[in-house]
Amino acid sequence: MAWAVALHRALARALDPDAPPLVTGHGPPDQRLPANRLAIQTISREDPVSWDHSVGVDGSFVLLIPRDASAEDQATVMRGLQAVAGRSVYMGRLGSLMLGRVRFIEAIEFWRSPVPGYKRLYVPRPLVIAETRAQNKVNDRAWGLEDAALLSIGMVWRDLLEIEGKGERFYRDLVEAARSMARIHKPRQVVGQDLVKFVHRVNPSNVLTAFTAFFEFKKEVVESRAPVAIGQARHLGNGLLVPVDLPASLFSEDGELSWV
Repeated sequence: MAWAVALHRALARALDPDAPPLVTGHGPPDQRLPANRLAIQTISREDPVSWDHSVGVDGSFVLLIPRDASAEDQATVMRGLQAVAGRSVYMGRLGSLMLGRVRFIEAIEFWRSPVPGYKRLYVPRPLVIAETRAQNKVNDRAWGLEDAALLSIGMVWRDLLEIEGKGERFYRDLVEAARSMARIHKPRQVVGQDLVKFVHRVNPSNVLTAFTAFFEFKKEVVESRAPVAIGQARHLGNGLLVPVDLPASLFSEDGELSWV
C-alpha cells in the first residue's frame, strides 16, 4: 500500500492545482462525491493478467478509473500520468522506483479469460478492510463477516443500486442489495496489530476489522475479466480482487465451496 500512496502523492503534485476529486477524493462541501474514485493497485508478473509486462519489469502500478468517470477527468488522469512517467517515486527508507511507460488497457481485457469448465472466484489481495464496525443484532441475528463482505460490495456499486443514506439502515440496505449480486465463500477474519499499515488514514478511535474470503459474482454484475477493488482502503493498494478459477468438483450441489 505504501507504494500506491507514494504514486498517488506524485500524481496529485503533478496535477496541482487542477487535480480533480476523482484523484484527490475531495470536492466542494456541497458536492456529492461518487462511490468510487481513482484506485491505485500493484500487479506482479505472477498475477493472471492478459497483458505482458515490459521487458525487465517485475511489476506494475495499475490505475483503475471508474467507468462513470467523465471524459475530462479521464484525460486529466492521463495527463498526470504522462507527467510522472520516466520519473522516480520515492518511499523514504524503502528507496525509489522508476516509472516506465504508460499503457491503456480496457477493463474487460484486464484478467486472463476463465479456464473453460471452471468457476471463477476472486480473492482479495492482501485483504479487505471492513467499511464499518459490526452493527447491532436484527431479529437475533448478529452482524458477521458475510455481512461485512457484502457491505464492501454494496459500497462499490451503491450509485448503480441507487441507495443513499448513512448509518445502520443504509448499511443493511446495501448488504441486502449486494446479496443478490454476489456469494461469499469461506469468510475469515484477519487479525494482527499492524492492520493500520493497510489503511492510509484512520481515526484513532476506530477499530479496524480485516477479512478475506472467496467472492463469487453473478455474470451480469461483474465482467469476469474486469478488475475490481473493494473495502475501505480499495483506492490505495488494498482489496484488489484477483481471480482464481476452481473446478466444479470443489463445490457442493447447492453451490457452496466445499474445499477448505
